[in-house]
Amino acid sequence: MDVVDVMTRDVLSVTPDTSVREAARLMIDNRISGLPVVEDEVVVGIISEADYVARDSSATWVSRVLNKGDEAPLSGIEKVSDLMSHDPVTIPSTATVQEAARVMTHRGFKRLPVEEGGRLVGIVTRSDLIRAYVRTDEEIAGDARQLIAVLPAPLSEVQVEVKDGIAILTGEVDNSEEARLLTRVVRSVEGVGTIDNQLKWEVTTEIGDSPWSAFSTEGAPR
Repeated sequence: MDVVDVMTRDVLSVTPDTSVREAARLMIDNRISGLPVVEDEVVVGIISEADYVARDSSATWVSRVLNKGDEAPLSGIEKVSDLMSHDPVTIPSTATVQEAARVMTHRGFKRLPVEEGGRLVGIVTRSDLIRAYVRTDEEIAGDARQLIAVLPAPLSEVQVEVKDGIAILTGEVDNSEEARLLTRVVRSVEGVGTIDNQLKWEVTTEIGDSPWSAFSTEGAPR
């Protein structure tokens, strides 16, 4: 499953010129801990609760930022550009949920902006990734079998089993292109992590012409 299948598409964001007070209000009112900073649809930074706390570790930073008064918020910091984390880490919409989880785990992030063609198209959070794993293997396999059943033979006769989110395809198809098609169909099912393609097909060209001929995990010519 790709991050595009679980991400939030209607993304709350701010610009570098947004006030830190307005950014804080957006986070508090919407119960989120961070916002992408966007300029011309391109992510240029991230502002999070941690950025506020890093500049003002007192328990009163929320009230000092949100409450209007003579004192400038955060010792004179007014704009998001002065507080945000620069050089943001993003992830492409074609990345899998497993890849997103690895980045979040290794970098300690709670969220990742999702980009397509260099532009922000969504945001994926830890809770989004968790939802991708709540389905049982049998539920996932059932959905995959329904999709395969409506395909013409011999594709409709392929067997699917799911173990720990890994979809195992077995059976015979006519060629590698049909094997590719089945892989794409099953990968679209919510909850599928990776594909273990054990399909077999007859090689009708040189071995080297088959893009999967050397990879048993991607299919096995018969």
